[in-house]
Amino acid sequence: MPGTAGPAGYPESYVSIDLETTGVDHTRDAIMEIGAVRFDRGEVVDSFSTFVDPGREIPSDIVYLTGIRDEDVRGAPSIGDVLPDLVAFLGDLPLVAHSAPFDLNFLRAAAGESPEYEFGGGGVYDTLALSRALVPRLPSHRLQALVRFLDVEGGQAHRAGDDALAAGLVFDRLLGLMGETGSAVLGRLASLAPPELAGLFRAAAERTKDRLDPFALPDHGEKEAELLRYDNSRRIDIERRPVGEKVDIDLDAMESLFQVEGPVGEGLSGYEIRREQLQMLRAVGDALTGGVHLLVEAGTGVGKSLAYLVPAIYFAVQNGERVVISTNTRNLQEQLFQKDMPFLAGVLDLPFSSSLLKGRSNYLCAQRWRQVLQKGMTQAERSRLLPVVVWELETESGDISENAAFRGAGYLWNRISAEGGPCLGQRCPLAEKCYLQRARKAAQSAHIVVVNHSLLFSDTETDNKVLGEYSYLICDEAHNIEGVATEHLGRRASVWRTRAALDNLYRKDGGESGDLAEFLAALDAAEETGTLSAAREAGERLKRHVAEAQAAADLFFRALAARHEELNEGHPVEFGKLRYHPGFSVYSILNAELDALVESLNEVSAASEALADLVADADIRRAESTYQALVF
Repeated sequence: MPGTAGPAGYPESYVSIDLETTGVDHTRDAIMEIGAVRFDRGEVVDSFSTFVDPGREIPSDIVYLTGIRDEDVRGAPSIGDVLPDLVAFLGDLPLVAHSAPFDLNFLRAAAGESPEYEFGGGGVYDTLALSRALVPRLPSHRLQALVRFLDVEGGQAHRAGDDALAAGLVFDRLLGLMGETGSAVLGRLASLAPPELAGLFRAAAERTKDRLDPFALPDHGEKEAELLRYDNSRRIDIERRPVGEKVDIDLDAMESLFQVEGPVGEGLSGYEIRREQLQMLRAVGDALTGGVHLLVEAGTGVGKSLAYLVPAIYFAVQNGERVVISTNTRNLQEQLFQKDMPFLAGVLDLPFSSSLLKGRSNYLCAQRWRQVLQKGMTQAERSRLLPVVVWELETESGDISENAAFRGAGYLWNRISAEGGPCLGQRCPLAEKCYLQRARKAAQSAHIVVVNHSLLFSDTETDNKVLGEYSYLICDEAHNIEGVATEHLGRRASVWRTRAALDNLYRKDGGESGDLAEFLAALDAAEETGTLSAAREAGERLKRHVAEAQAAADLFFRALAARHEELNEGHPVEFGKLRYHPGFSVYSILNAELDALVESLNEVSAASEALADLVADADIRRAESTYQALVF
């Protein structure tokens, strides 16, 4: 169809499509409703909608979700009767869908081997993948969440016609966001995206390269506040000033804040005075000013967090002290930082500063991220990294929990996190942009520092090198302290940690990736010398050792799991844990497998050191970072 693409390959005409099905498995379930909408330059020009007889009963959960009942599809045309009309409606226009693989799999399964039915031949744009790349901080990328955030027309969710219209309008708005994005950012997105999205990003870059700053990002206007709710960075504008002599806090004045007509009471909907909350407030205040330990047990509904936060804030500000607050769960940690303390900052007539500090594994390493962008990766790996591009330019904290689109990316995050590899410290070329050091510096300056128990004990292990010196600590969810202490003050090994360390070095899964793969690729492009030839041989030898270690690790941990079950009288081990009595040698139960694993890991270590020595002598690009990856 003429006019499907505008200047520089931009899609001006397209068809958005949505299906409602009897389940999520395209090999067993069937289509029961199809909706499609044709767009031209952002305007709706035609639509297609029909029920389809799925040839089976509709499950009750699908009825609940969609509202479509058996009587609605009874007498509707079969999918074989619908497909010719649908194909004619689609023409050769590009398809737009939210979670496009789902819809395409069902359509292709319905078409079978019929060559006259081609779906996606004109190109496919997945609004789920596109929205995750362009608005990664949005907490949900479901279609209805995008409809709300982007202020587009949305009808009844989980009905094909309405969802097809919504997907098309969302796509048009996402094109608008690309029109506000600089060419350098779009180019980086294109370098990671699968082919069709890569072409779209390149087309957008051509349209913006002479019009915008290359690193311009979309302005979300009033909606930016919705995204910033999840921002884990906060500027320290209030200087903490230690005082010479400890100042007692006025507990009567603080208690008055919690009266119904007080600032805390007035700020909370449906607030009622709770005697236990006021008792706890006074107890915490007395403990801080008196320098004594306090153990509090309080039931649900007492309002514990405000009861300790208010005296902690007043004490910290008036004495220029830091109060560290530790929680067990990330949810409570972020509730304190993102909800409770912003609320108190708004109602208390006392300026204070706060910071959120997490472990290394939560923060992006800017240097490792830059290196990964230059490395050879599989297309699947590159696509999964797509949501990091815009977020990395937007974030102040570098805390991956802000990036809902990238959660659950597993070993890929390990490759770009501050814990995932060697740290060059102040010698790092991007030291000034180090998110981890920013967070630690903020924690040194703030009145209130929110951490979790895990980080608290990591700090204990390093003699306060993480948190620095502090004298006042509040542990919420303290009943978990013993378990966390056991976890951190002991030692642990797991198949996942072992594989992560080996995968960072070399991984072969549809393609080669890892520091070793990148180094060998650089050798192939370098001018041949005796040193490079020796390094290449050493690298190939290390590849073999890594593969052997990966196999040995899998074998050992599988055998260990099986042996645990035997030791537990044939019953599955609850939560994968089995306690051993004092004097029992854990290592004796799998001597051969453990010896094989240790031997293979030693071979990896020795081969890495040998290669690192050759790397240090090789004059190739990024030799220093490769050396660091091998020796640490």
